[in-house]
Amino acid sequence: MRKPHFIALGSFTVVLLFGGLWWLSERLAPETRIESSPDRDDGVDLSSLSAPRDRAATADPKNARSTRDQARSKKGSMGADETSRAAGAGEGVDAVEQTPLDVRDAERVEGTVFVRGPWGSAPGSFGSLPAQESNPEGPMAIVGAAAGELLVVDQQNLRVQVFEDGRVVRSFDVTETTQDLALTKDGGAVALDRLADRSVKLYGEDGKLKNEIPIAGENIPEPGLVTGVFADDEGVWVEREHGNTVRIAGPDGAVDEQRPELPGRPTRDGRGVVAATVTDRVQGLIAVTVFERASLEHRWSRSIEFRAPVLSVVALDSDRQGRVFLVAWVGREREVSPFDIYDEGLVIVCLAAETGALVGRVETGPLGGGNETLRPVSVDDAGTVYVLRQDSAGAEIRQFRFP
Repeated sequence: MRKPHFIALGSFTVVLLFGGLWWLSERLAPETRIESSPDRDDGVDLSSLSAPRDRAATADPKNARSTRDQARSKKGSMGADETSRAAGAGEGVDAVEQTPLDVRDAERVEGTVFVRGPWGSAPGSFGSLPAQESNPEGPMAIVGAAAGELLVVDQQNLRVQVFEDGRVVRSFDVTETTQDLALTKDGGAVALDRLADRSVKLYGEDGKLKNEIPIAGENIPEPGLVTGVFADDEGVWVEREHGNTVRIAGPDGAVDEQRPELPGRPTRDGRGVVAATVTDRVQGLIAVTVFERASLEHRWSRSIEFRAPVLSVVALDSDRQGRVFLVAWVGREREVSPFDIYDEGLVIVCLAAETGALVGRVETGPLGGGNETLRPVSVDDAGTVYVLRQDSAGAEIRQFRFP
């Protein structure tokens, strides 16, 4: 019984002896500092995992919060020399001359209520996901269709609800991770799931699944980089980092192996491609450019001046006439505690299809709430603008009409 005790004690003595020798050598050795060199890999570069600095956030609140943080920073990250990409900001947007357009006098309006529903699972209500280890969620997107028709991605209830004149008329099933939706010319729909299934699902007019297209491939190396889905007579397009759009399926719904690109978002009339760039956040300047769809030649550009710094581009859309709708979230930074954003609002601008002339502009209250949403603003074929707001009681969609 004493032998094991002796061995344990001897081992402890050896450890103590070597530990003391190591401590003594460290005390006597000259100080040595390891310098990091450009060629040395000291670990993971976290900057490579974040969104590029020149991309302006659209509607995703994760990006919106990032944009708010940028808005609170000094001129170094919001300075007049910085050019930021926004929704549909295709290559070559900054190379064209923009005609100034001042919308600082936009009238403040509240719009009219299109629909309001409580949180829940009954028809006309909306599912919600409280914040736990992720952002809280409500409806992830709204999509304008024919005049007076709106689709709501109610992914927490595994459905898309179709509203006509404020009433639910039908619904169809989608996955819980659906984040965006587009409508096809045959009355079907295209649903974007960029994070879980990493695919785009094509549904027929009857709401049944017809095909599923993988997102990853040529020109889309990572599905998580996709920021929207669009459909037109030429097929299905996904947007890469609020920049170019890439066609992943043809008009028949089959996979497009070539995956051609457009320098922005296709307009609803099929004749144009629209892009927007935040050219000066502090001064409140956003450039909007339209290209001819067939030739990709420049049609017009406008440099739009807002009344306050631009926090993010919330929406870039069009109607069946080809008119362009830009929605910007503007606001100011409080210079003293609590250093919050105040004097904020959404400014909605409507521009003529052929010339970019100002059709109308209004301002309304901010989106409010903290729920994650990819597309909280949409336009229907007739040019009615729908804005989704969420609070503790439920979700409300208001509409704004332009002549």
